[in-house]
Amino acid sequence: MGRPKLLLPFGKRTVIENLVHEAVNSCLNEVLVITGEFHTIIAEKVKPFGVTLIRNPHPAKGMLSSVRCGLESLDDRVKAIAVIPADQPRISREVINQLHHEFHHTSFRITLPVFNGKRGHPLFFSSEFKQRILTQYDETGLRGLLMDFPNEVLEHPVDDRGVLEDMNTPEDYQKLLKSIS
Repeated sequence: MGRPKLLLPFGKRTVIENLVHEAVNSCLNEVLVITGEFHTIIAEKVKPFGVTLIRNPHPAKGMLSSVRCGLESLDDRVKAIAVIPADQPRISREVINQLHHEFHHTSFRITLPVFNGKRGHPLFFSSEFKQRILTQYDETGLRGLLMDFPNEVLEHPVDDRGVLEDMNTPEDYQKLLKSIS
């Protein structure tokens, strides 16, 4: 894509600024931004939002390594965690709020959105899974958690395609840009 995808323009902001804006304007109590490469420039972009920045020393190990960095930094009093991939800039605060509500008002320990029958992000889960995620799922990532606890998963239907849309290729990015214009 020619430059770091999180720093690409997305509407009036960059990709990362757009997602952080939605997260901090949702009902979440705290927002952690886990960075890897390009830590300094990403930090400059998101610091004005009042988020906590954490640097992942091993970003090449993938998303699970970033999730683990976030989990390791959490206070033991935290009861619920939301994982919001930074390359999904159309995840809205409305969806975050819906999932937060469902998670806190049901007995399910994992909540995720479903759009047209497909699971998406963000993923909310109980801090009871913290140790398991820190020590397992190297091969499967968080999908392993979902596979191990299928009866704990609440699939919450949403009417928002943004829960599925990521930007792994230049074509994905162009498609997302068209969806906001």
